[in-house]
Amino acid sequence: MDNPLIYNNPYQAGELETYTVTGSGNNLDNPDWGEAGHPLLNLAPLEYGDGYSTPAGSDRPNPRVISNALAQQDQLTPESRGLSNWIWAWGQFLDHDLSLTPDTRDRPITIPVAAGDPYLDPFGSGQVGISMGDTVFLTDTGTDPTNPRQLPNEVTSWLDGSMVYGSTPERIAGLRSFSNGKLKISDGAMLPLFDGSMAMDNPTGRPSGNLYMAGDARANENPILTAVHTVFVREHNRLATDLAVAHPDWNDEQLFQRARQINIAQIQSITYNEYLPALLGKGDLEQYKGYDSTVNPDISRTFSTAAFRLGHTQLSPAIPLLNPTGQMEGTPLSLSEGFFLGSKLLQQTGIDPILL
Repeated sequence: MDNPLIYNNPYQAGELETYTVTGSGNNLDNPDWGEAGHPLLNLAPLEYGDGYSTPAGSDRPNPRVISNALAQQDQLTPESRGLSNWIWAWGQFLDHDLSLTPDTRDRPITIPVAAGDPYLDPFGSGQVGISMGDTVFLTDTGTDPTNPRQLPNEVTSWLDGSMVYGSTPERIAGLRSFSNGKLKISDGAMLPLFDGSMAMDNPTGRPSGNLYMAGDARANENPILTAVHTVFVREHNRLATDLAVAHPDWNDEQLFQRARQINIAQIQSITYNEYLPALLGKGDLEQYKGYDSTVNPDISRTFSTAAFRLGHTQLSPAIPLLNPTGQMEGTPLSLSEGFFLGSKLLQQTGIDPILL
């Protein structure tokens, strides 16, 4: 049976509605809600040290001490439900669709480490600190207690595939081939190799030749994440190929937008029908009751910085490589050693052994 998603012509019926790449215009009453660059929502009162700009916590317990007390473990905790690495891989892929609030090393912050910390200061020097960058904030905020710092979400708040396509016109244009509705790829149908035309995170200072380009700057962070990005670029191009066969009169823009629309819908379907039930339990999600224009879809600080960090507790230290029969093959990839190795690693293994 012909796939109606491919063979139906939404252009002819006037039914094709596409997301703007910036996320604007989704809510007609509030067109900037969910837009890239919009502030994160504040669900609780802000408690800056000075009331509007400096870090809080000088009169609170040391966060590193709290972390050690709550997260101390000397062995792995088995996943009791038998879930695979896909549970955190999809969670990270999804998270990068919803939120990005970068920091800046121009304003460094140091978290003091207690002398004798078992991992960071085992010899008790008392001179160790955890260095990090202060969070980027909207420049017209943080002036006084009546105008505290507000933090921008640099990607769209919608579940709209921004990690595949980007959240700015410049990024999506840099990823498109502008031929037959397809996205750029490199040899082996891998992500396009980094060419300096767009920002890609590389905090470990790997050679730029190790990096791929993608809709989200964090795509090279670990091999599984990069592999999932690759799957959905390939899927976009597969859809574009099938659409071109079904609609030989369509131009590049029509093919691209329809393939993008279907690809986004698949990401949404996997999230709501597979990922969330696996994470939260089947039946724990309220039934959809229809569109409500009064709901602000912007991501909250609470969700971005606390609640959805749960994925960090699900990580495995190594990524097994499996053959098509599901058997272990070769030495598992060390997660920590695979950070930002991108093309150098995946060109050797391919993505199949990582994702099976």
